[in-house]
Amino acid sequence: MKRALIILGILIGVVLFGAVYLSMNSRIDTKYQVDGTVEKYYVFGKLNAERHYVNDELNGLSTIFYSDGSIKSEWNFKDGQKDGIGKQYSQDGLLVVEEDYDKGRKIMRRTFDAAGNATSVKQFE
Repeated sequence: MKRALIILGILIGVVLFGAVYLSMNSRIDTKYQVDGTVEKYYVFGKLNAERHYVNDELNGLSTIFYSDGSIKSEWNFKDGQKDGIGKQYSQDGLLVVEEDYDKGRKIMRRTFDAAGNATSVKQFE
């Protein structure tokens, strides 16, 4: 009985590790063109990411979520490249980084402290 429980525990551990590994290293492999919204989920069922595609390229707002459902980051895309303002948040919802892109080229990066004050601003050429 004790031996069976040990083997069962090992099997459960292997299955859980495999599921977590696959969820962390998954990607979309398809022969078909992607158009519309693509959602990716954590292994336990919560939404991990929501991305919008047009003609197989990212277009519109892409949102990444923490496992508790709060927003981790939001990026705007146009024709597969970052375009416009993108934001990264701490797990408790505070804005940490804001970046501005123009057709995939980073123009500006701003970081914030816990009080919401800009701590650094960097312009890019």
